[in-house]
Amino acid sequence: MAATILVLTSVFAIPEKILESLPNAIIPITYTAAAYGFMYMFQGKNIATHKISEGKFFSWWRVIGIGLIGLVTFLLLGFIFGIIVN
Repeated sequence: MAATILVLTSVFAIPEKILESLPNAIIPITYTAAAYGFMYMFQGKNIATHKISEGKFFSWWRVIGIGLIGLVTFLLLGFIFGIIVN
């Protein structure tokens, strides 16, 4: 949740003139690379240890499902917030 707030506030803090000149994919690529870097920095050793000890890993379908649940939750909260504000 904190990462979502950080991304959204960062995007709104960038001047519109600069945003217009950037390719559309640059912002998602940037925060995806940052998320991967933080994951590797803070969890890399734990993941490697888990893999070496043959721990359980889940399929991409589960990852996609959890991502969709998060997306629906985010959209619903945004919709509710929009109704409350207006």
